[in-house]
Amino acid sequence: MIFRLPDNLTSFEAAATVMVLQALQKAGEDVLVLTDGPERSWFEMGGISTGETEAHAVCWKTAPTQTLNYGEALRAVGRTDAFYPNVLAKASGLSVHVEPPRFCVPTPKDTDGAIVIAPFSIPELQLPITAWRLVARFLRSYGKPVYTVGDPGQRIDLAGFTEAEIHSGLNAGEQAAVLRGCSLVLGAPNGWSWCCVGTNTPTIVLIPDDVPDRK
Repeated sequence: MIFRLPDNLTSFEAAATVMVLQALQKAGEDVLVLTDGPERSWFEMGGISTGETEAHAVCWKTAPTQTLNYGEALRAVGRTDAFYPNVLAKASGLSVHVEPPRFCVPTPKDTDGAIVIAPFSIPELQLPITAWRLVARFLRSYGKPVYTVGDPGQRIDLAGFTEAEIHSGLNAGEQAAVLRGCSLVLGAPNGWSWCCVGTNTPTIVLIPDDVPDRK
């Protein structure tokens, strides 16, 4: 199965896509992704083929491509208690059961024991940014470096982060290495907290009170 994906996927959508495609692989499907966007690193970490070998080039010219219905999934997730990757699979007409992701994360350049905040998600699953400002201030009391990760341009203003502590400008693989080398991650349900499943990084996920546990 060949999937042509948009170039503007968020980390939330990219990580969910990896889980859907890994479920297809487990069901015995050969999966190839066509994308040139910055989310390419997510698929490489997830073991999803993105490289253009000679065999792939021939395949691309003859085989039909498929897409995933991100728009329908985003609308549907607010009306269901289901896990978003399962919602994405169903919205795209795929009969698979999604399991926790498997990521091969790059080795971090250093392990400074930092604490990492990953606050950004879709509106239904995200705490107010003002709350994360307070979280960041509290975490600094432990005397460890505090970093943030996210999509390009995502940052917590007025939270006292220096440019060196904001890693949202790095690609997904580089940010995943930061997560692998840290001592703790606090985040919303998003691609970064899902990535921590594959790195065994201690992780605390904070969600609004009105979100069902199974979601």
